Amino acid sequence: MMVERSPAKKVRISDLLSGKYFYGSKEEMKPSYVISPFGERVSRVNIVGTVVDKFVGEEGNYSSVTIDDGTEAVRVKSFEGLPFEKFDLGDFVRVIGKLKEYNGELYVSYEIMEKMKDANFEILSSMEILSNLVRQKKIVDDIK
Repeated sequence: MMVERSPAKKVRISDLLSGKYFYGSKEEMKPSYVISPFGERVSRVNIVGTVVDKFVGEEGNYSSVTIDDGTEAVRVKSFEGLPFEKFDLGDFVRVIGKLKEYNGELYVSYEIMEKMKDANFEILSSMEILSNLVRQKKIVDDIK
């Protein structure tokens, strides 16, 4: 059975945190996901923001960074090595990862993180997100 990878959707962190989280199933190969306030189903995210906090566990097998996109902040966690060593507070980054939840905290499970060198990328990303939100809001309004 071929399992299709979910696309990483560009979303605002505030829409993720205000959405409803649903647990997936490993046995059925169904990912966990969030239903945003506009009804969009999101299981993998593509977030652009600024690193505002960084943590490395004592054992060196756990690390996290907190990313703020201007609407809200979310933690990005890694349980394999120290992938965030090359990032500093204030770095503008793009993060791709799966949504997870633990003890009531929604977080992003690290897959990819890269520094963004061009400040125009933030504007482009914001425009793409807002364009998608306008489309989603229209669909919700039509349904109502």
